[in-house]
Amino acid sequence: MKETEIDFPKERGLRLYKTNEAALKMVYQRFVLEDAGLRLIHLPLCQEDEAVTIEDYIPRAKTGFALSLKASSMTVSEMADLLEPSTPLSVQGIWQDIKIKERHNTLPEWFGFLATMAYLTNIGKVTYFGFEDLPGQMSARIGEAQTFWWDDQFTPGKIWTKMEELEHLTREALYSTESMGDRKLLILGHFYSAGREVSKIFLDL
Repeated sequence: MKETEIDFPKERGLRLYKTNEAALKMVYQRFVLEDAGLRLIHLPLCQEDEAVTIEDYIPRAKTGFALSLKASSMTVSEMADLLEPSTPLSVQGIWQDIKIKERHNTLPEWFGFLATMAYLTNIGKVTYFGFEDLPGQMSARIGEAQTFWWDDQFTPGKIWTKMEELEHLTREALYSTESMGDRKLLILGHFYSAGREVSKIFLDL
């Protein structure tokens, strides 16, 4: 995937919140247009900078997932591509002296994704009406429609498969002019609703 230029503020938690909120609104707007049978011409249904951040979220979470699994077994030479050493670099203080470049620190997206999935699997049966805030005026048909997230074996393989699915659906929601249908949009809408609710904690920090 092409590396996009994104500004990374220190308030990474706030950035996660804004990403989920923008994605939630985009998905809901698409839901409204598809429900009305209108053509999808002017895409994406959000600002261009929001589209870049939304599209980049799951791929960065995937990178963070891989980084978190590999971190304990990485050699110094392998870390060189990801980490920026301070000078002088001492063998004794290597873990203190090496710092992750901010744009390569994908752990916040990974942990944000993981917290969202934990929240969804804990709820199990998910509806828009089950969240505190709705993205707009919503009919009972959409608000009460359910997606199911139960999983008693949340293995790394299943996590990766879910990230692949959500990455594909997110790109489709952003750029495809073909109708996605209720089921796909519900999965995305419920995921980003949960993500926004989980990341609200950062608004009070």
